[in-house]
Amino acid sequence: MKKLFVLLSGLLIAISSGCASTPSNQSSTTVVETNEATPVVVEASVDELDRSTKIEPTVLYDQDGIKITANELVYGNYGVDLMLTFENSSEIPVNFVAGSIGYSVNSVNGYMVEDGYVNVDVEPDKVANEAMNFSYDNLMLYGIYTIKQIQVGFDISDEDYNSIYTGPIQISTSADDGVIETKGYVENIQSAGIQNKYGYTIDYVNNQTVMEINGVTIQSEVIITNPDGKKGLTLEAVNTTDQPVKVSLRNIYFNDVCAHDGTWTTTTVNPGKVGVLTMTLDNVVNELLLPYYGLTNNPSTITVTVGTENMDYDETGPTGDLIITNPNGDTSYDGDGTIVYSDDAIDLIYKGMVNEDDILESTHLMFLVNNKSGETIHTSVDYDSLSINGYMMDTVFGSVEVKPGLFGIMEFSVDGEDLSANGISPDTISNVEFRFDYDGDTYELNDQTITMDLSE
Repeated sequence: MKKLFVLLSGLLIAISSGCASTPSNQSSTTVVETNEATPVVVEASVDELDRSTKIEPTVLYDQDGIKITANELVYGNYGVDLMLTFENSSEIPVNFVAGSIGYSVNSVNGYMVEDGYVNVDVEPDKVANEAMNFSYDNLMLYGIYTIKQIQVGFDISDEDYNSIYTGPIQISTSADDGVIETKGYVENIQSAGIQNKYGYTIDYVNNQTVMEINGVTIQSEVIITNPDGKKGLTLEAVNTTDQPVKVSLRNIYFNDVCAHDGTWTTTTVNPGKVGVLTMTLDNVVNELLLPYYGLTNNPSTITVTVGTENMDYDETGPTGDLIITNPNGDTSYDGDGTIVYSDDAIDLIYKGMVNEDDILESTHLMFLVNNKSGETIHTSVDYDSLSINGYMMDTVFGSVEVKPGLFGIMEFSVDGEDLSANGISPDTISNVEFRFDYDGDTYELNDQTITMDLSE
């Protein structure tokens, strides 16, 4: 666990281009504009997990010949196993999955956890015993030192992919006194002992409510730096509704530049529980490309769009923008460059070319979209329109949706083997051509051919 990015076990559970506009109807979203931090640094020692807690055998599910039983907790050197029995008395094979990307509703002491993975097939009239593991390191990062309550949920499916989702099922331990601390995470990661153990530092912490959106409360925001200088952001989301909610972070701005378009991460949060959403800031824009935009991994302002969905992926209300102000961050960005297209709505700005085969394995052509209009503009490039030195090229590119008055990153990534197959090296690229589009509420541009002379 010394990697710390899996930043602190997936950024303290993924510390693991363009940005969408916010709908005008924000009636169920409240952003509390406060950056008053109240840091808490506690004892330098690190407690050990209490390994005396037990459970009684508990039937978790018993329907239509399918039965799941939680038997006991077994404490090992690095984690605790929840021992489970899966029984199939039906006439068809059944698959049981928990803690997967597709279905994960596990929690411990009120905090959603990524641990607890199970994937087991059980034939008709057969039984399987499996262990669901929870890492001590991950639990301690959440401030969990005594296991009181565990919630687990299963996707039960047959060979035709018909699924039953059990939803979260709660198991109480011998230590369950009904008191669950939902501020344990943000206080625990400020502990001098935990910081010393993993070698990270806290750049900024705000443990006050910063947003209320569609029944979800964002109750803290933290920026940390790991021993390698990489930075991560975590947000705690509390589900105050009576149904599980998928909380997502989308459309990331560094300062005034939209650096990522689309969903960055999504966490399912059970009713009354807390989910920690994480973002490794170094991964939003490749570190080799950041300087071309005048950005660093330590922006003074990080803006993310927060969205909520039900378990069927339907939006449960309007999205909202959360602005995190980093008092020790860099305010810089670079909006200058070669303008290759301009009109009343936008400037398309060429920022340069980067080729690092050992790292990127591709050549990057980098652009900024400067939105000069008073409305959100969405840009795109025709996928099959790129030619370099007269040769058609496959490319990976990011469309970008940019808010009024701001910038958005748009990049082409061209595979080095594709260039070589046409006798082109990065230093011989002299001509680039592609078709460019954008649209907004009142602005629209279709099939504009952009031709660039890079011979100089």
